[in-house]
Amino acid sequence: MQNFGEDIVLLAIKRNGTIAAYEKLRFALAGSELARLAEMGRISIEHDYVTVLDTSSTGDELTDLALMVLDDTSSSLNVKVWVARQPVVLLNRYLSRLTAEGTIRAEYRTVWGFSRSRRWTVVKAAKLTDAKDRLDAIASSTGPVTSQQAAFAGLVYAVGLVARLYPKHENLAKRARLEAVARQEPSVTMVSGASNPPRCPGDVPISTANPPGWPSIQSSVSAAHHASVQLHGSNFFNDDGHHGGGGHHGGGGDHGGGGGHG
Repeated sequence: MQNFGEDIVLLAIKRNGTIAAYEKLRFALAGSELARLAEMGRISIEHDYVTVLDTSSTGDELTDLALMVLDDTSSSLNVKVWVARQPVVLLNRYLSRLTAEGTIRAEYRTVWGFSRSRRWTVVKAAKLTDAKDRLDAIASSTGPVTSQQAAFAGLVYAVGLVARLYPKHENLAKRARLEAVARQEPSVTMVSGASNPPRCPGDVPISTANPPGWPSIQSSVSAAHHASVQLHGSNFFNDDGHHGGGGHHGGGGDHGGGGGHG
């Protein structure tokens, strides 16, 4: 499974250079790492508790770091607690890697003559386009989805980015589809072993059973959603920080990243 962390960070960068859902992105990043480790058979999650099965390298530095931390933690590790405790520095690690790769560029701006605010520019637009295209394919789909697609949609939905990426009434169906996939509603069928699931009504899914490792992957996504909800004590939120009670919280506001506020 691909580590969707970089894709999610790119999708969260707004046109003005700020980062949407800044406080919550770390939960999606942690969920992405856990989902990848689960699909690769490195960990197993049962009844919300993580067991490390294999500590061999995944080939991804940040995913390997997560695996090392998990292995060093108590054997009775609750996945929801672990994801919820991830620090903002996790987002900084992804921003640093994207910067080192030349995918994004940090710029500093002076506000009111004395404070400096960091803004981000996507330099390699093709990478952002690719990430959005893959999410669009899920949002526009009507047939089965793979575990990778379900995890990607679930993590984007978990931190409240769907409303920003698919605004207004004309995208209502896409928002509904992503929510259905994220929540694994009965209308959503899972397939196993296909990077590109069948799109046409006449196509036959490879398997309608849950793909290998799916319960652990699903637990990883669920933990990200749970942490996002707990951050503001509400089960109704969107990217702009408006929650069920109608209040406005900093979690969905504009932030420059790296700990700075935009």
